[in-house]
This record gives sequence, structure tokens and C-alpha cells, in this order.
Amino acid sequence: WRQGDIAFLKPEDAFSPQDHDVLIKPAKGAKFGYLPAKATGHPVIILSSPTERSTHVLITPVSAYSSGEDNNYLPPWEQEAHKWKYHRCFRSFDGCERYSDEFPPLYLEGGKSMPKPRASWLYVQSLWVVPLSVIGIFTKTRDLLRVRQDSVKSLLDHMKAECKSW
Repeated sequence: WRQGDIAFLKPEDAFSPQDHDVLIKPAKGAKFGYLPAKATGHPVIILSSPTERSTHVLITPVSAYSSGEDNNYLPPWEQEAHKWKYHRCFRSFDGCERYSDEFPPLYLEGGKSMPKPRASWLYVQSLWVVPLSVIGIFTKTRDLLRVRQDSVKSLLDHMKAECKSW
């Protein structure tokens, strides 16, 4: 994997028992685990550049946030389930509605688009270090998708400035 690659965070039920216990299962007395189960089964951007010896990568998930033709591609910050989130922390891929012009859209290399070109967002507060064992190949396109390096830099700068867990 390389920084900017679009990979796939395997579904929760495809995790090994050990990965599930470490990542998803809440610790005693906690309501949630480290990685929300809802984040699984989504494409993710590889944010770190793993080496041959790497066992983990930093990721952020990409989601349609239940947007589609049936709700006229309603962006997440206008949905009841996500209104509580910090709106300026949503980032949009090119072709998707943006919360504001403060941050540029994210672009893929070669002028490619995400499979849901009008409904692909991420939330800069959502990033996790996960083992490579829970990362798979994103198969919704014929080609490997990769975020352009200028977009990766913009995203990382935004995360460094805004992300509470950075």
C-alpha cells in the first residue's frame, strides 16, 4: 500500500477474533471499542506510507452517509444523524456537495471518480491506526484508486489542525 491508496476496511464479521477483540469490542466499562463497527465495510484512504515491515496503517473511511438518488444526495451535515458533527470537518470528493469553499474537494489521480461520484465524503475526526490484516483491496472499480498527493496533503493538514485525536 501507498499513501493515498483507496483500500477497503473489511466488514466486522471478516475480522479475526483477535482483531475484533482489540478493535471493535468495548473494553470493560466502555460503551464503544476503538473502531466503530459502522466504519467497517467501507472504502478507506491509506494516510500513512507503510514500509515492508509495517504491520499497521493510518486510515480514514469514505462513506456515502446514506445519500443517494432517493434523498437527492443529501450531504451528511444536513442529515439528522450527523447534524451534531462539526460541519467544517466533512471533506468531499470532487463531484460531491461541499459544506463550504474553505477546503478544496479531494481529487483522485488520473481524473478518476469514486464509485458514488455524488456521495463520497469523509469526516476528519474519523481516523484510526489498524492492522494490515483488516485492510483489503477495494473492488468496486476495475482500477486501483489513489487520492492525488496535493489532496492527501490538504486532508492531512486539515486533520492536523482539527482532529481531536491527532
